[in-house]
Amino acid sequence: MKIKQLIPKFLREEIRMRRLRNRFPHCMIDSINVSFDAILEARVNIGQNSVVEAGVKVGRYSYVGSCTHIISAEIGAFCSIGNFCSIGTWEHPLCFLTTSPRIFREIIDEAHLYHDKPKPVTIGNDVWIGNGSYIRGGKSWKWGGNWSVHRGDA
Repeated sequence: MKIKQLIPKFLREEIRMRRLRNRFPHCMIDSINVSFDAILEARVNIGQNSVVEAGVKVGRYSYVGSCTHIISAEIGAFCSIGNFCSIGTWEHPLCFLTTSPRIFREIIDEAHLYHDKPKPVTIGNDVWIGNGSYIRGGKSWKWGGNWSVHRGDA
């Protein structure tokens, strides 16, 4: 039996939160799903149950709402990202007869369907991204206030 299995889950999560807060002392992190290899600048706020993968950069004074997944992105300063957003995540294959994975997994090797990492998303400074937005890999929003992204725009 591994030592990790002997430690209760709530205690493991508390230890991870403390490690994250030590790694990013000038940020407010409320999720255990933030990679230690993410780049979070000063005063970044990450909401509960959000996922921030390794290599993602979030600029100073930006916040990420709850239950948001950021897999591959560079986000500027002063950005506001709502709840339940998906940014730079993998895309479902749409080029087959059906979108059901049950069929295409039996025919085609999954290694050919998904890349190691999605194309990065670039979001400039002072951009607002509304709740429930999905931003495909490779998209880019440049500098400037008054940029806003709503569900269905990306």
